[in-house]
Amino acid sequence: MLSVMGVHAARETAFEFDPYVPLVFRCFDTADDVPLYWIAGNSHDQLMEVGLHPLTGAICKVVATSLGREIVHSNDSHSRHPVIAQGVPICDVSGWDWDPYRSNDGARFREEALPFCVVLGRDFLSIAIEKGGPANGYYRAGRMLFGVDSQNDVCRWDFTSLSPQEITNVRAAAQL
Repeated sequence: MLSVMGVHAARETAFEFDPYVPLVFRCFDTADDVPLYWIAGNSHDQLMEVGLHPLTGAICKVVATSLGREIVHSNDSHSRHPVIAQGVPICDVSGWDWDPYRSNDGARFREEALPFCVVLGRDFLSIAIEKGGPANGYYRAGRMLFGVDSQNDVCRWDFTSLSPQEITNVRAAAQL
C-alpha cells in the first residue's frame, strides 16, 4: 500500500485518454523526473500503475491500464466526499531500493497483488483496493480524488466530473 506522509499542492493536472488505456491522470508539476511505479492488480485482468516522484514521493501519474471484467455500472453521479487537503498525496518511498546514481531500473517498480473494485458511473470512474478499508477522507487535485483509510494509506482513486464523451472513451478503451 502507499502510505501518505503529506500533500503537494498540484497546480497543473489533467486527464488523458488513449484508445488502449481507459484513463490516465497526470500532475505535471511533480513529473520532472522518471517516476517510481507502484503497481496493483489481480495479475490477470486488472492493472493500475501509480507514478511517484523518486525524491519526494508525490504522486505524478495514475494509469488505469486494465480495469478487469467485473465492473459495476452505476447510473449515479459522483457524490461529495470530505476533502482533507487540496493537492496530490506525498507517499513514503523511503523503503524503495532505488539509487538515482546507478542503473537499477528494476528497483523503480514495486508490485502488489491487490485486486480492486471498479465502479463506472454517469460522470466518474472509481477504483478501490478490495482489502483496503473505507476511505475516511480525500485529497483533491483538480478532478482527481485520492481516498485514504484510517491507516493513512491510499485505498481509492476517483476520476470525477467526466463528460459523457470521456465516459464513452473509458468504455471504448476498457472494451465495455
